[in-house]
Amino acid sequence: MNFRLIQLTLDFKEAVEHIPFRRFTYFYGQIGAGKTSIARLVDYCLGGRFDPTPALQAEFISATLELTVGTVLLQLRRDQGSEQVIAEWLQDGRQHSLAMPARRAAGEVLPGTGVEVLSDLIFYLAGLPVARVRKSKVNDGSPLERLSFRDLWNFCYLEQDEIDSSFFDLDGEAQFAKRLKARDVLRYVLGYHQEQVSELEAQLDQVRERRSVLEASAGALKQALVEVGVASVEEVVRQMTNLQDRISETQKRIADVRGETYPKDTHEVDRLRNKGRQVYEDIAEIEREAEELRLLLARDERQYNDLLSLRHKFKRDSGARAVLGSVNFTTCPRCTQTLPERPESHCIVCGQGERRHIDENEQQLVAADLKIRLEELKDVVKQQGDAIQHLEGDLRRARQEKAFVDKQLDDALVRYDSMYLSRALDLERQLAALERERLDLERLRRLPEVIEQHLANAKMLALDEQTLREALKEARASAQQDTRNLRRLRELFLDCLVRSKLAGFNQDDVVTFEAPDFYPRVASAGEQDMVFTSFSNLSSGGKKTLFKCCFAIALHRLAAAERAPLPKVLLIDSPMKNISERENSEQFEGFHDLLYDLAEGELRDTQFVFIDKEYKSPPDTFEAAEVYVRHMTPDRDDAPPLIRYYRGK
Repeated sequence: MNFRLIQLTLDFKEAVEHIPFRRFTYFYGQIGAGKTSIARLVDYCLGGRFDPTPALQAEFISATLELTVGTVLLQLRRDQGSEQVIAEWLQDGRQHSLAMPARRAAGEVLPGTGVEVLSDLIFYLAGLPVARVRKSKVNDGSPLERLSFRDLWNFCYLEQDEIDSSFFDLDGEAQFAKRLKARDVLRYVLGYHQEQVSELEAQLDQVRERRSVLEASAGALKQALVEVGVASVEEVVRQMTNLQDRISETQKRIADVRGETYPKDTHEVDRLRNKGRQVYEDIAEIEREAEELRLLLARDERQYNDLLSLRHKFKRDSGARAVLGSVNFTTCPRCTQTLPERPESHCIVCGQGERRHIDENEQQLVAADLKIRLEELKDVVKQQGDAIQHLEGDLRRARQEKAFVDKQLDDALVRYDSMYLSRALDLERQLAALERERLDLERLRRLPEVIEQHLANAKMLALDEQTLREALKEARASAQQDTRNLRRLRELFLDCLVRSKLAGFNQDDVVTFEAPDFYPRVASAGEQDMVFTSFSNLSSGGKKTLFKCCFAIALHRLAAAERAPLPKVLLIDSPMKNISERENSEQFEGFHDLLYDLAEGELRDTQFVFIDKEYKSPPDTFEAAEVYVRHMTPDRDDAPPLIRYYRGK
């Protein structure tokens, strides 16, 4: 992954600090000068967590990191204590600015790209798909999860606190989840996560998810039908046939009762009901017209008030322009600095082109036009208010008429029910219940068909899932059989250990580490048996530091050779931790000579950032423009600390 740091800008309360990065950047000096804080602030801008020192607690405001990802210039700004990063970049001639979560995704933030968090954005700008790995390494049915940029960055940034205490979370002391993620990164770099494997895993995950949804939906629907006594489509049809027979019989009995008791001519109840329906329709029409008028009135009143406000603003702006237009500024009204010379057609304060001057006649025309429009709106509002009052009067009269008709209808129904209700009302209730039951069955009739369709689709997806599982198993086996990169990494690791002149390691030693743990051990021939050396049994903290650094360098050498998607930057904080450059000069010089040799050869496209207490200059073959060195002390002006004006803890 093309990944290059350009500059870190730190905003403090009393100053701004610009820290450039070159192909080889070295910060060295005394403790307490803020060297480690530089690395931590770079990590902070890239989504890391940051526990500020007392000095930064008192003075730090925000950090802005400029870097190149792929071919895109990216700027990341993060304020102190913020969980969000402000990202700005130029792509396809268009400037983008986006606030996004630094670590925890909360939905897509860049539409149509799948970018949810800063890590996704870095993969997106680098032109790489977001790597996905299986959450469980023993269960093929487990869901996929992202392999984030932070997981890769763990092998690019060797922080001071962890450099001699944890071996990239691969050792047994690491948390289980972190250990799995570290193994996934090594598989990713070694080529175990081939494109075909990743694609098959994604397809399998989608098919399994769709099948689970269909089966769960069918199960829930089937349980609901069992609870209401329906087991199949045939059962629903049978129940509906029986129900229709009962409805027909009830309707016939009602017709017989009506023929015996209901009057032959038009009954008073029917006439009053028709009249009541007409009055109700009139009321509804009046209410609808009144509501429409109220909406129009509210809209016109808002427009009237907006125009009034606009007239006041116009008058105020005209007055302000008249007052300030004659003022000749010589100094900035904000910072009191002397203003530069401007062209006559530009504002002397902001430097922008002056707006066209509006003369008095044009202002009067605008004011007159605005006044006419206000008067028109005022008349319209008044007419609408009058119309609403008229409709409200009509509504009151219509409601009084409806109340009168309802009373007449109630009286007529009392007389009518006395002869009809006793025989027909019970049958009507029975018919209504049967109709409701039929309606419910019609709604349920489709559900068994849906269940059967869901189960059929789920069965087809299960076959697809089995096919994908077999294909994925073969693809994984093919990837695991390719151990060329694994052998190459073992060779490069031993080469780094020997060339760095780390005591106790020789050219004839053998490095052993295999999948799935990828925890390296170095076997040496002893007097009787083989002796195995690993990070956990190294007694010296200095040896642990160089052992870990050599592994990171070897991994970057492999990534450079295989063009693996590992960021091409190596930030090492205190590689000489626990090592004296005078007492252990051979290790000090050997380690730096190794890096300088690689920087001119295999890792010429990799950016190095070193932070340490001492400095060893690169060979004369390095170009001066490629190297940036800064000496830092807590209190010397010729070698200032990170916060140049600060003197304290």
